[in-house]
Amino acid sequence: MNSPLNMVNSSFTLELWINIKSYTSSWWLGIMGQCWSQVDNQCLHIATRNKAPYFGFFNNNCSGTTQLKVATWYHLSFVYDAVNNQQLIYLNGVLECMRSSVDPLLITAPILPVTLGMITLNANFYFNGMLDQISFTNQVKNKRTILRDAMLITQYSFDYNSSIDFGSNQINGSTLNVSYITDGRRFSSFRRKPNKPFSIFMWLRPSSSNNTGIIVYLDTQSVSNWCMPILSFTVSVGVWTHVVYVYSTARRLLLYVNGTYTSPTVIFSYNTPNSPINLYIGNWPLGNQCHCSMRSIVPKQYHGAIDEFQVYSQQLSVNNIENMSDLSKT
Repeated sequence: MNSPLNMVNSSFTLELWINIKSYTSSWWLGIMGQCWSQVDNQCLHIATRNKAPYFGFFNNNCSGTTQLKVATWYHLSFVYDAVNNQQLIYLNGVLECMRSSVDPLLITAPILPVTLGMITLNANFYFNGMLDQISFTNQVKNKRTILRDAMLITQYSFDYNSSIDFGSNQINGSTLNVSYITDGRRFSSFRRKPNKPFSIFMWLRPSSSNNTGIIVYLDTQSVSNWCMPILSFTVSVGVWTHVVYVYSTARRLLLYVNGTYTSPTVIFSYNTPNSPINLYIGNWPLGNQCHCSMRSIVPKQYHGAIDEFQVYSQQLSVNNIENMSDLSKT
């Protein structure tokens, strides 16, 4: 495409989702390129090379090590920091490669097309699969922003008395007989594969001294009547508390309060039926009679404030959680 994208002597971040259909006989699957001459710093090539993410300026290259599987969606971020002279690759929000002392692109052509799904080196190399949600900015995105872009399923900030999802999936919610911050909210459904990790992030400020009501509840409306009241515990009244709930890759339930791991490990598997999962915050649905195999949680309403409620598609690391809890809440 003919584009005024400015990548010469400049910082930038390219983010996108990729899904590889199959690997060709070549080492290369081209994602994005801009090549003036095959000399140092005159030829941008973003691709997979030998099945791993690759970010190069021609002889100034950053090569990942994770081999990407076919028929699998991956989030990739390619960052060039012109201030610190660094190339960085993030795979699903996690740093995959970093190379320092890299001079910026120095393409001298006045207007040079940017190619998507193809790079040009000694030949044209094409991508074989799907590219989605491609974004470009002339800024260095930090690791926290990239993690959010890669893993965030949904985000409810509850601003302006709204249940709008501020994430990219637009899983908007609805309310029933509630005031702005003191009752339960029900949100549209999302899907999770059985036993895949996820993380739930929020701020809480209870208003009741005897508050052990349900904070988060998941269920389906299928015939199997599956449900999981996953979060209910006591925290200080009138004080904002940062809470992260994690279902880990080892099928363990983990609870972090203000960045510190607090709960005993509980091991269990969840085999959700092949149907959407409903998310309830602050209460559970009236008339729901499903049996939940988790330890006893009192089926009553939570009273208090909940803010910045977010769901992530992966297990957040301890470092991620500590960084998030450092953001003050007043």
